[in-house]
Amino acid sequence: MKRYLKSSVLVIIVGIVIGSFIPGTSFAITGREIIEKVNSHPEPSGTQGKLVMRLISRTGGVRERVLQSYSKTTKEGLEKRYVKFIEPADVAGTSFLTLEQKKGSDLQYLYLPVLHKVRRIEASGKKGSFMGSDFTYKDMESIKIDEWKYRLLKKENYNGLECYVVEEKPANKEVLRETGYSKRISWVDSKNFLVRKVEFYDEMGNLLKVLSLEDYKLFSGKYWIAQRMVMKNVQTKHTTELIFKEVKAGNIKIPDLYFTPRYLMRG
Repeated sequence: MKRYLKSSVLVIIVGIVIGSFIPGTSFAITGREIIEKVNSHPEPSGTQGKLVMRLISRTGGVRERVLQSYSKTTKEGLEKRYVKFIEPADVAGTSFLTLEQKKGSDLQYLYLPVLHKVRRIEASGKKGSFMGSDFTYKDMESIKIDEWKYRLLKKENYNGLECYVVEEKPANKEVLRETGYSKRISWVDSKNFLVRKVEFYDEMGNLLKVLSLEDYKLFSGKYWIAQRMVMKNVQTKHTTELIFKEVKAGNIKIPDLYFTPRYLMRG
């Protein structure tokens, strides 16, 4: 997720708008234009920081993991993201790499120390859980605007903020098959076009997960990054929290070597 997970995540919302309006209501902006504004926020050339992942069971049990995260934006505007698990011992050394592509799915690679092998995540496996969390591998990808169709539903207040509520549906069966989502509904702050909440619906059209993006912070005077993201699976009652710490964003120099499959085994 290019802007959500910055760090990484997690921006999950983009697509093609289908021109439609709520009966009796008209808007001066379309769903696609809203998402384009979300996607137009400037990207830092480099970002690094620590990421705390908290896995919370339906009974309240908590497993905590600590990751080191790096990202880099190329001259073509494509993002590379590398994360390495540091703690606890049972996952330490596990590494994950995402390389954004102009078209089609991003390239993703996972290294599991127990197997001593780098594995590429194929398209058929991208709706699977990322390391036991409520985020899928597809959630960790950058956004492709043309993969979704958009409809602006309404304006409403969310946590004291006036938000646009935008529905997005897969543009084709391939996107549906790869993501496992029949639609997403996003709440976008109408003042600064930051995503505040996203609902995910499964292939049967039932609400599956709800993502909240909190504690946005401005870095280097122009880069907005959510410091806390909470993904709740309403069907399993499992929750994943991502908390970003020690974040640096801006003209951060990060070696290109970090963003290669070979480096996953030695990073």
